[in-house]
Amino acid sequence: MDAEETLSALTDLIRTGKVRTIGTSTFPASDIVEAHWVDERRGLERFRTEQPPYSIINRSIEREVLPVAQRYGMGTLVWSPLGQGLLTGRYRKGRQADTHRSGTMPQHFDNERKLVVVEQLIPLAEKAGLR
Repeated sequence: MDAEETLSALTDLIRTGKVRTIGTSTFPASDIVEAHWVDERRGLERFRTEQPPYSIINRSIEREVLPVAQRYGMGTLVWSPLGQGLLTGRYRKGRQADTHRSGTMPQHFDNERKLVVVEQLIPLAEKAGLR
């Protein structure tokens, strides 16, 4: 991403009233920092939100993205809280998933590490009456 070019175009949209605010989606922390550096030095609008994937099986944003978003006063609008469907109970370790999504993205639904986490969560959900 060319941060200056992108922020310049988005700033024009805000200043002409076509857009109220701007955000990012699935940006790594380093790109968020770069964008904020550019907006401060060039007097451009800044990104107000980040939209990362986040679930109990994908918590990677906790290390860098969330602290950076907090430092810059950005909100977060997370997506995929059910781990792209893995946390629905339809996908289990050792079972063939027979859904449209599993046919188009088999590598996602055969992810051994994530399926192990799902198997560990099932007894917890049952104990809590959530299954």
